[in-house]
Amino acid sequence: MVLGRKDTSVFDLEPTYFESQIREIVVPLFELADHNLNEWKKHIDADFYRACDEAVTESDRTNATGDAVCRGMTVDEQRALIGAACLAFIETAVKDCLDGMASYFESSHPPRRKYIGRGWLQRRQDEYEDRFRIDFTKNPVGVGNMEELILARNAGLHWDGSALEEYRRKVTLPRFIKDEFFTVERDQFFVVISEAQAFIAWVHTELGKLLPNPTVAQE
Repeated sequence: MVLGRKDTSVFDLEPTYFESQIREIVVPLFELADHNLNEWKKHIDADFYRACDEAVTESDRTNATGDAVCRGMTVDEQRALIGAACLAFIETAVKDCLDGMASYFESSHPPRRKYIGRGWLQRRQDEYEDRFRIDFTKNPVGVGNMEELILARNAGLHWDGSALEEYRRKVTLPRFIKDEFFTVERDQFFVVISEAQAFIAWVHTELGKLLPNPTVAQE
């Protein structure tokens, strides 16, 4: 199918669907988990202070401290896991949106070869350069931030240590490592969302220039 004027509204649905996934699924999931984990941490702190007040011996205080530390570590692990899952959702949404937008040009700009790269982002970068002459390195947030999203997601979901080490090695200032541990803090999470949205919007605009009526995709 070669895109014509009647098809451009369908093409424009791809970034709209991407935005709806972020707004209606990822953000509510993250915010609910963040709120509940913060409340859980408050209960842990309250239990700790109460146990310290009721402690009779030094051993009682030591036990209270150990219990609070262990429960706090559980909260941190749950926060990291949920954060990584949300990063994975964003990553998948970006990938699916890129593929969805490219699919509308199968006839006018068909794939001409097997695209290469280590990982899906590099392969899409090769494909977009070859098919559409769109250079991902010129996008407003940089390819590095999209690559960090993938590396951080891997570090958070694969706990064997190798993924975290790869993340440290490839990113000079990793945003999702704090005190040597993987974590997804609220501010950085929403920064990544903004970057993904800006990247998709830029790709959509660049692809829109290839349409028969290019102004439609840019309005």
